[in-house]
Amino acid sequence: MNSNSKNLFPVLLAVAFIAGFATDRLWESVDRSPKLEQIAVPAAQNYVCPMHAHIHSHEQGQCPVCGMDLVLARDAGHTDGSNDDEFPVVSISSGVVNNLGVRTTRVKRGTLPRKIDTMGLIGQISTARNTDIKPGIPGRLEFMTTKEVGEIVQVGEVMYSVFSPERIRAQEEYLASWQAKDYALLPKLWDALRKFHFSDVEIKKLEETHEVESLYEVYAPHEGAIIQRRGKPGSRLNPVSRVFTLGGYYSLSVTAEIFERQWSWVKMRQRATMTVPSLPGEKFEGIVEKINNSINFKTRTLPVQLRFHTLNPMLMTSMVTDITIDTVQKDNVLIVPRDAVIRTGSGARVIADLGAGRYKPVIVETGIESGDSMEITSGLAEGDKVVVSGQFLIDSESSLTASFRRMRDK
Repeated sequence: MNSNSKNLFPVLLAVAFIAGFATDRLWESVDRSPKLEQIAVPAAQNYVCPMHAHIHSHEQGQCPVCGMDLVLARDAGHTDGSNDDEFPVVSISSGVVNNLGVRTTRVKRGTLPRKIDTMGLIGQISTARNTDIKPGIPGRLEFMTTKEVGEIVQVGEVMYSVFSPERIRAQEEYLASWQAKDYALLPKLWDALRKFHFSDVEIKKLEETHEVESLYEVYAPHEGAIIQRRGKPGSRLNPVSRVFTLGGYYSLSVTAEIFERQWSWVKMRQRATMTVPSLPGEKFEGIVEKINNSINFKTRTLPVQLRFHTLNPMLMTSMVTDITIDTVQKDNVLIVPRDAVIRTGSGARVIADLGAGRYKPVIVETGIESGDSMEITSGLAEGDKVVVSGQFLIDSESSLTASFRRMRDK
C-alpha cells in the first residue's frame, strides 16, 4: 500500500461515520413526525332526527316530518339525561304534542265487570204449543197488560183482570154463612168459590180477613210471546173468552266453550247475550242454564249450556254464534283504557306523562279486560297520567333513543 492510500483511509472512515450519524438522526426525525392516519381531522357536525333516522342535516333545526328538534348524531341517545333505564324519557315541545294529537287520561280505581267472549253452537230448538188465556168466569174486562203482540211475558205475569159480580156475590154468601156458623151450607158455598178459581189458601184468607176481592187477576201460565190480543177494557167476557193467545216462541239450547281459567267466573242464571253473523243487528238475551265440570284435556276448555228464547224463525240447529257472558265483577282495581296499553312480544307497557312535555314508557302487568277498559296489576298507581292517543309515536322515539344510546356506549 502506497502513502497516498494510507492518507485516504482515515478520511473515508470519518466520512462514513458522519454519514451514518446523519442518517440515524434523519430517521429519528421521520418517526417522530405525525403520521397521516394519526392526524385528527375535525368531522363536520351531523344532526339527525331521533324519530326519523333518515333525516340528516349539518345545521340545527327541526325535522320536516314530525317537527322534533334535530340532535347531534353522537348525542342522539341523550334526551334529558335520563338514560339509565331501558326506555329513556322523551321530551316533546307543546307544538309537537298538538301536532301528534297526544291525549292523556288518569289511572283510576274502580269496578271492572268481567265478560267472557266466546263462540257457541245452537243445539236443540223447541217450540211450545200456543195457549189461549181464558178467564174461566163471567165478568167485565177491567185491565190489560200494556205489552203488545210479539213481546215476551214471564210465567206468573199479570195479563188482565176481570170484574165479576157473580164472584163477589159468592164471597159474600160464604162470609155470611161462616159468620153465622151455618156448617151445613158451608161445603156447598166452598165448592162455589172453587168454581170461581179460589184456592184453599185463598178461602182460608177470606175467613181470616173478611175482605172481598173485587177483581180477579189472570196470570200467564208459562213464559212465551203474545201471539194475539183481543178485546179492550170494558168488554164483556164469558168463561171461554180468549183474551190473549200466548206461545209461538222458540226455546234454544246453546253450548259455549270457556277456558279453564274462566270456570270460577261463571255462575248459574248469569246473563248471556248472543249474536248470529247471519242475522246482523239481532241480539238475543238468555241465561246460563248448566255448567259442565268436565274439562277437555286437549283444548283445556269446558262447555256451558245457555238458554235463549226468541220469536225469530230464522235460527237453525248447528248455527255458530257469538256469545258474551256477564260474569262476577271485580272490585277495587286500577283501570286504564285498553287503547293506552302497547302490547309487545315481551309484555305490555304504557306511556306515562311525567309533565312539562316529558314522557316515558313504563312496563306494566295487565289483568282482565272488559269492553274498552283493562286492569293494571303492577307498574302504575292511582292518579298517574297515561297517553291514550299518539303513544305509539312516543314509544318509537324512546326506542330509537335507547338504540342510539347503546350504539354510543359501544
